[in-house]
Amino acid sequence: QVQAAGSCATPCGPQRPRQHALGAPNTNTTRANSTRTRETRTKTAAQPKIMRLATTAALTLVHAVAGLQTPRVDRRALLAGGAAAVVAPRPSANAATIFDLSLPFKGKEVPLAKFQGKAHLVVNIKMDDPVAGANFNAMRYIASTYPDLRVWAVPTEQGYYEPDVSELVRAKAYQQFGFGTYPTAVVFDKVDIIGNTRHPLYTYLCSYPNPNGVGRLTLNYEKFLLDGDGKPLRRYPRKFTPYDFEADVAAAVEGRPLAAPTAAFKDAWVKADQDAKKGEYSFRAQYNVWDQSEPSRDWDGLAELSFT
Repeated sequence: QVQAAGSCATPCGPQRPRQHALGAPNTNTTRANSTRTRETRTKTAAQPKIMRLATTAALTLVHAVAGLQTPRVDRRALLAGGAAAVVAPRPSANAATIFDLSLPFKGKEVPLAKFQGKAHLVVNIKMDDPVAGANFNAMRYIASTYPDLRVWAVPTEQGYYEPDVSELVRAKAYQQFGFGTYPTAVVFDKVDIIGNTRHPLYTYLCSYPNPNGVGRLTLNYEKFLLDGDGKPLRRYPRKFTPYDFEADVAAAVEGRPLAAPTAAFKDAWVKADQDAKKGEYSFRAQYNVWDQSEPSRDWDGLAELSFT
């Protein structure tokens, strides 16, 4: 027999127990259905717990590899968008604070203590990203409006390709967007920001998971707002620019607690989660990020090829 169009090969709706010849329900089938229902409810209830355990296990593994202690996470505060949910580890075995670390600047390692302010905004940048203009314009505005704030822009070779050398990245940021006025706005040299070769600064920052429960960077232009001591206060996604969280910046500079996360902030992270899974400007394993045995190197000219 040919099945009619739009009909089901098997009954489509909820199933009634089979009837015996005398019309009584089949008790074996009823008990089996009841058992399956209980099992389904048990599995559904267990899923959030399993996800929380998996997140905790992943963080534990990351910190074990990096030689850091595992932070304690207040999960309710994390979902609310607050970095205060995490109790900070040390930035590295030899650094008590991030200001004991250094970043390369114009070819030399420079202590971050030289760039310390009352609050800090750390941003991983890519010049060819379509949101570069929106972010840089907002970064310039926030740096000029709050002179006690320090904005650190960190380029990288990882992820979507950065064709410009560090010095050219600095020049473009200033010429195109007016960003780069020392000491309030600084573009550092390229460093690794993801994987086993990432800079200790990002190992530390990424110990504060985003509201989606992910520690590592997932997209370009992720932003970390830090207090005067370098502790992360809140983390913002790629398309959420400093214009959108100016109130947080003002509070951080003045040493006040941040207000509760806005609906726009939460919505931005929901959209960022989808973008991170398939977006061109995300960091995805075996797509634009691979395991590295050595840190990436910026192109240092033609001298090593015997050109002068």
